[in-house]
Amino acid sequence: MKKLLFSCAMALTLSACTSNGPLFHSWEDYETERASGAVYKVEEPYEVKGIWYFPAEQNSYSEKGLASWYVPTGDSALTANGEVYDANLLSARHKTLPLPSLVKITNLENEKSVVVRVNDRGPMVNNRLIDVSQEAARQLEMPSSGAIFVQVDLLPEESQALRNELISEGRVYQSGQPIVQETLLEETPVLENVPSETELLYDGTKEAETAVVLTGPKVRLGAFGDPNNASRLQNKVGAEMPVQTSITTKNGRTLTVVEAGPFATKEEAEIALTKLKAKGYKDAFIVK
Repeated sequence: MKKLLFSCAMALTLSACTSNGPLFHSWEDYETERASGAVYKVEEPYEVKGIWYFPAEQNSYSEKGLASWYVPTGDSALTANGEVYDANLLSARHKTLPLPSLVKITNLENEKSVVVRVNDRGPMVNNRLIDVSQEAARQLEMPSSGAIFVQVDLLPEESQALRNELISEGRVYQSGQPIVQETLLEETPVLENVPSETELLYDGTKEAETAVVLTGPKVRLGAFGDPNNASRLQNKVGAEMPVQTSITTKNGRTLTVVEAGPFATKEEAEIALTKLKAKGYKDAFIVK
């Protein structure tokens, strides 16, 4: 009875959040074979491609950025918290949110929104905030360009409810627990057997994704004589957005320059600049 009441309450709450219906959100999802290995997971910091990420408990989260959809190494691939990826369910992957979390994703180009369960880590392409399943992409009406600008809002009460249920069952990630993260570094989707109506939602290859971010504007955070200071700043800001360092010489001094980006458009760079200044980086500015 407890689980039935919980599921009904979740359904009513989430139905109010989106017109798409409360799919893949209730506790009963964890009693299926697909999710039999699922755990609640907030793991230790991890490093990918020289950038450190810091998963943490969240009581609130609201960010804007780019979203794309993904297919891991096959529908049998495990997500980062031990579930089996299912392209037909409403799910997503994020770099630092607790697993699972429930978030509302709004397509800022058409105001379509959907509630998804974050159960995987990624995307590790620099300019992506979140990746969604094919079903979520379909409901958001993502265009053939593959990436859209979205707002991601955590649903704290619903996320906490799922967390509490998993913890009460003793299903909690422990350091060293052998959850296979097959998709962590895999950014090129496997397009075999993708339904024809969703095949155009993704913009293609890894090379195409990389080309999006190589030539755009950047936000310069500072230049440091001590490379250790530059490294600390890169790690701190890199948890939220792509950050690069480069070496330059000025007045005979060797300096390490720290820049966020590059971003796909000037508008995205301006949003990043606003966010960075709000966090205290008052001297940051946009460079070509």
